[in-house]
Amino acid sequence: MLNMIHSYGSTYDPLLMARPQWWKNTIWLDVLFYGPFYAMAINAFSAWQEWIRIPAIFYSGMMFADVFIILGEEIAGPHASPHLPVVLALNLPGC
Repeated sequence: MLNMIHSYGSTYDPLLMARPQWWKNTIWLDVLFYGPFYAMAINAFSAWQEWIRIPAIFYSGMMFADVFIILGEEIAGPHASPHLPVVLALNLPGC
């Protein structure tokens, strides 16, 4: 898996390989907040619990912001992708 990710990063996504500090911060957000939210949301959605709606709306806004910032860097940042259509196709479902 690691070789596949490095191959993708080396070929299509230099930002993935550069990992600036703001990117590392988004990774920690994923680990500390999104991961526990996923577990909680799976349980709540599968049990048709109403309370999960508002947290899910907040989560979707946060995820949209993360992907929007990352794609801005992929398009026009110092680590812009040389294969933007591929990177967009793989990241736009996250929006």
